[in-house]
Amino acid sequence: MACIRDRRPHPGFFSLIHMDHCHFTMRFCAACLLLSLFGCTVWSRSLPPYALSDAETTTVERATTTTERAIYPTTKDLDKVSFRILKAAKSSNGDVYVCGWMDSNNKSSRSPVQAFIGTFSAGRFSPDRIGTNAQSNAEIAVECQKLGITI
Repeated sequence: MACIRDRRPHPGFFSLIHMDHCHFTMRFCAACLLLSLFGCTVWSRSLPPYALSDAETTTVERATTTTERAIYPTTKDLDKVSFRILKAAKSSNGDVYVCGWMDSNNKSSRSPVQAFIGTFSAGRFSPDRIGTNAQSNAEIAVECQKLGITI
């Protein structure tokens, strides 16, 4: 199907008002195609919330503290870590993503509160990231938000 062109001169190359029907349709279709291809990566679907049991909460806290000790072996006050706002979401494959905040007097960290994200699977919790400053805490909060977890 050929485009029927209007032979009137265009006042400007990018003018949508005077663009012939064929060019407008092609650009509209291209925009729709791009949105359909990349739209799913921009808007991710939230996972359903998951309530952690007391045993799972204890496992998350111990694993996160153990990881923190491995990162900062010379820090003596890691026994005083307190956790708050532990939230979780469960994926369709059964993995549970956990996000939260931990307070510590860790002098090695540049932030008194640290965001963290990790995966609870087959009875084990593996922290994926622990924040060390305001920027990394914000990045972790965004990762959690993409999973549907607001911390």
